[in-house]
Amino acid sequence: MDTRAAPSRPRLLRRLFLVFNAAMGVWFLVSFADAVRQYAGAESDSVRTGTLVGTGLGLGALLVLWAAGALLLGAVMLLRRSR
Repeated sequence: MDTRAAPSRPRLLRRLFLVFNAAMGVWFLVSFADAVRQYAGAESDSVRTGTLVGTGLGLGALLVLWAAGALLLGAVMLLRRSR
């Protein structure tokens, strides 16, 4: 018989919160590194400008998603803990 208990909901929510933030951090860093590589390999000023604009828009959207997800998961985690 297995005597190990399944993780309780607060622990599961905490782990989900931490995994989400770690995944978003890795995604942000990988995207930024790829943008730097693309910028360094650009041959003209217009390509560099396009890379900067696209990177700004993409990473900005990613930060908004990260913040929204972290706020939502954090609120759920705090509300579930109060019970």
